[in-house]
Amino acid sequence: MPLPIVSGVTTGEAIKTQFTASFNKTTAATGDPIYTPASGKTLTVTDLIVSSYGITAARVIIWFGASADTTYTEGTDQALFKGSFVPSATVKEMAIVNFRSPVVCLQPDYVLRITTDAGISIDVVAVGHEA
Repeated sequence: MPLPIVSGVTTGEAIKTQFTASFNKTTAATGDPIYTPASGKTLTVTDLIVSSYGITAARVIIWFGASADTTYTEGTDQALFKGSFVPSATVKEMAIVNFRSPVVCLQPDYVLRITTDAGISIDVVAVGHEA
């Protein structure tokens, strides 16, 4: 496979497109897409911000799944984040994740997805690139 040429310079890696995805939900999420890559592209996530508001507690799983896969399967699907949030009327919770090494999805065309076990009010921002 020939190496891509950018401005007349040959590079050793594929051309990357940065993404920032924003997701919000106030009902239960079952494999809802946070970000879908372009056809044939593989996602790499560098940062996540997950915050809860409202008063409903829930477990939150952010994972990579095939285009038609909306059910997270422990031990099979590639999890990126798993956490439990217990917000209240006076306390809101947040997780900021800066991965030491970017997390690369193991399959091209896989979607960044979220699953919750209750109708938590949640905001997610994901940053990364696809190549």
